[in-house]
Amino acid sequence: MKRLIFLTNDDGIDAPGLESLRRQLLAETDWRVLVVAPDRERSGAGHSVSLRQPVYVSERE
Repeated sequence: MKRLIFLTNDDGIDAPGLESLRRQLLAETDWRVLVVAPDRERSGAGHSVSLRQPVYVSERE
């Protein structure tokens, strides 16, 4: 069974560092890599709570 590594950030899904790390892990390991990140930069939102607003999730390749 392959290891699964979970990557996340608060800089958004299109942050160059996140994609760079994902590609490096895929190239140098046989791990499965799952990335979960906000749709845009959300620095400072780590302590926020969404009680009345929906949280949407979409899949990307």
